[in-house]
Amino acid sequence: MKCIYGESHLLDDLLTDVFDMTTRSTIFQSHMAANALHYTPPLGFFRNFILDKNGANEKSLNLKKKGVVPIVDITRVYALSHGVRSINTQDRLRELSDVGGMSGSGANDLIEAYKFINSVRIKHQRRQIKSGQSVDNFVLTQEISSLDKKHLKDAFGIVNDMQSAMSSRY
Repeated sequence: MKCIYGESHLLDDLLTDVFDMTTRSTIFQSHMAANALHYTPPLGFFRNFILDKNGANEKSLNLKKKGVVPIVDITRVYALSHGVRSINTQDRLRELSDVGGMSGSGANDLIEAYKFINSVRIKHQRRQIKSGQSVDNFVLTQEISSLDKKHLKDAFGIVNDMQSAMSSRY
């Protein structure tokens, strides 16, 4: 939350109370972590993509639900448990690294994975807009270059590793 009108000290007081509770409540953190594990990256056992059905039986990668959302959720759990007040995901990750809530390399890896997954998603949406289609988050694998597929697999691997670490921690 952020104050857009009125007396900002009221929100500041509320956030102080909320963060006091979330940083101390291991039960809350555990439930948030369990929720953050709901969406997992679309990688199979042999690092092959697990595709979703989209529309007319076309199989695709839902980059928002299976890529962006897990990173946002992981970051939110760590931020709430460490009293990080930043709202933006990348800012939260940087602040988590600064306060010792996450290793610098872990935070940087998640930032780079987040940026890369979003870049592939936005390229897909740009193609849709140019061709007059409605915009979605379902990217057909044949739209993705072989180099980008490799990088996506690496990015999804980072998310898997961070979800595993979060699962162990909370």
